[in-house]
Parts: sequence; C-alpha cells; structure tokens
Amino acid sequence: ILKHAVKEIAAKHGHTASFMAKVRPEWAGSSGHVHQSLTTLDGKPAFANPDDPTSLSAVGKSYVAGLLELAPALTAFFLPTVNSYKRTEGGAWVGSAATWGKDNRTVAMRAIPSDGPPARIENRLAGADANPYLVLAANIAAGLHGVRGQLTPPEPLTGNAFVAPVEVAPPLPNTLAAATAELRASEVVRGLLGEQFVTHYAETRDWEISQFAKHVTDWETERYLEII
Repeated sequence: ILKHAVKEIAAKHGHTASFMAKVRPEWAGSSGHVHQSLTTLDGKPAFANPDDPTSLSAVGKSYVAGLLELAPALTAFFLPTVNSYKRTEGGAWVGSAATWGKDNRTVAMRAIPSDGPPARIENRLAGADANPYLVLAANIAAGLHGVRGQLTPPEPLTGNAFVAPVEVAPPLPNTLAAATAELRASEVVRGLLGEQFVTHYAETRDWEISQFAKHVTDWETERYLEII
C-alpha cells in the first residue's frame, strides 16, 4: 500500500517513484533493512541483557545464529530481482556475506545490544525491491529456527566486513540464479515455509532469470555494437 501510494502521489506531481534496488550505478542503492526483536510471554524484551548491556541475550544470539545459518537460502527473498545484486556489489553499506557484529553497518546482521527494549537485530540484506511480507516471514522463520535449536553464532565481526577473509565472512549468493539454487536446495527452509511455496517461489525466480537472459542490455550495445 505504501509503495502504491508513493507512486500515485509522485505521478500527480509529474514524477516517477521507483523502489528498484539500484537505479543508476553512481547512485546509492535503496534498502529494505528490517529491525526486529522478540518479547517474552510477560512482555519483557527477549533480546535485552541486563547483566551485560554490551551484548545480546542468549536468545538474541540464537536468533542471530538462525539468520546467519539460513541467510544463503533466504537471499532470494531479500534480493529477489536481477537488479537487486547491483546494490550489494562494492561494499556500499550492504552486508554481502553471512556476518554479524555489534553496531557494525558493514555486516549482514547488525546487533544493537541493550539492557532494555532498544535491544534488537537489524537485517541489512533486504532491498527496497523485496516483498516486505516475504522478508518478514523469512526473518521470523530463520530467527525462531535459531532460538528453537539454541544455535550459537560465531564471534561477532569487528572492523570492515567487506575486506574480511572468507573464513570469517562466508560470501552470500551474488546472483539471482545462485540465490535461487540455494533456496531450492534447502530442506530446512522448505520445512519452515512449506514445500509448495518454496517450489513455486523458486520457479518464479527461474522465470525472472530467463526473461533477463533474453534481453539485450544497453551495456551490451554500447560495448559491442561498433567494436565487433
């Protein structure tokens, strides 16, 4: 509804509003970061750590671990178009590896620890072009997968995640085809989101990829038209 409203209002003023992840190479990308937290049954912030406000609670860390474990398979939801991956290239404040850190804007999952309600986790992967409902579902499913399994994340990454070695910053899929393959292969995600839905969504991404593959881009004509 928000996207439709913005587009309609812009059109009335003679402008075009777009939620593409990357409109021009020289411009910054448009993100769809998601801040998330849980509360206990009695309404207390589940990620808060009164004993150490500089660290997430055990529940918060398990939630992060779930997000990290399933990030490769869920990238197709966070970055759903061919254009999405233009935004993640070049370290433009977008996490492009399965990383997390405390108040670090170069990682995929940014932890904001606290001893109270502000304690939360920010998923910095999703772009403005993503379906917000699917992004929310993917985040919740992955996070709760981590909580239920009491998963433990690796040590939080400090410094610039964009230049970190692959041993501590495992790369995420960098094309829609690679992301779709990861999604299709994940039995865990199929169990969390449903076999039929995952199969259907993967097939829609296959169609998107096939449509792009047939298109001749401006880059191709500018580069090859005269020299070949």
